[in-house]
Amino acid sequence: MKSTLKIFVNNQEIQFNTNTIGQKYLEEEILGTLEFFRSYRCVDNRNGLNLLDMGIVTLRKSMMFFIESYFSEIRSRLLAQKTERERYSIDKKLCKHYLSEKRKETLKIGLDQLLNLKKELQSGINDTRKSISKVEGEISAKKRIIIYKQSETKKAEEGICPILHTSCGRIGKKMTANDKSKLINEVTQLNNEIKQLEESIVGDQDYLADLEMQMQEIDYKTEKARKKLLRLESAFQFKDYKYTKADIVIYDEAIKVLDSFAGEYIKEWLSNLSIIINNLLQSINLSVEFTADKEFMYVKDNEQILKYDQLSTGQKCFLSVIFKLAILMQQNKTGIIIMDDGLNNLDNINLINLINICQTLPFQIIAVYQSRIEMEGIKQF
Repeated sequence: MKSTLKIFVNNQEIQFNTNTIGQKYLEEEILGTLEFFRSYRCVDNRNGLNLLDMGIVTLRKSMMFFIESYFSEIRSRLLAQKTERERYSIDKKLCKHYLSEKRKETLKIGLDQLLNLKKELQSGINDTRKSISKVEGEISAKKRIIIYKQSETKKAEEGICPILHTSCGRIGKKMTANDKSKLINEVTQLNNEIKQLEESIVGDQDYLADLEMQMQEIDYKTEKARKKLLRLESAFQFKDYKYTKADIVIYDEAIKVLDSFAGEYIKEWLSNLSIIINNLLQSINLSVEFTADKEFMYVKDNEQILKYDQLSTGQKCFLSVIFKLAILMQQNKTGIIIMDDGLNNLDNINLINLINICQTLPFQIIAVYQSRIEMEGIKQF
């Protein structure tokens, strides 16, 4: 079955969107967390927590939590501000000068223009190289033809088989004058064609050299612009680094002052707490004193100074209840206190004293006691 949480204040229901929000309201505004409730709103030997019985270390730690919680948020904010100023210190900037957005955009535009020009130059270089390579291929082919004609004629005259490259008596023969003239004419024609081809690519070769020189210059300018832009963009990552050493020192000193003040506040807080406790303990002639030594707290029974362990069972019970009530009062808390299975160590006189004290406090106390005691103004069931 799905449970529903309803909270009423002065008979008026407080509406919450979800049970979780209502539960959070109970914890933060009314009762506190379960651990807080067990520690300070519950006097119960089975379900409650008696900090005085848990030792001085636990008692000191629990009480310091209340005190330090007042300062922890302030200290955290100061520390966060100090950390931010250390992180964004002006000393960490790569560039100490004014950073111009316009200069960065100009560099970007210039770099883009250089890259586009480089792309066009590379296209021209590739086309020119292809054109030169094509002509050079023709020249090379014609030169190979000349070499072939000359070598094959020589082999034929010497009786060398052009296929087997061995002597062959049937091949060797003298070239006629007509054959020699024809060969000379063919070689001459090929050489003339080679010369024309070589002359035809001189202009392209000069143009290619010019393009490659331009490319080297563009590469240099591009790399230079890229480095400048990279440095500027890196510097812009530090544009928020605006804090000086003085800015950091201010927050460092503020934290030190806060910590010093917190130490004094702790003394004052414990002093006020002891006043509240001692005022509530007047009826049984007990008083407490908080100290800076390892014992942390002493108890006076009339003029005799005792440790908590030296108190009687009834005194311990009375003091533990008053201790919890005093801490709640120190924090201006109100609301419900449950005393169950924790009052049976009190005799009738001290129980009545405790009830009389509770009637003067801003709490609604539900107490369970085995014996019935008639007291005016107390509802008993």
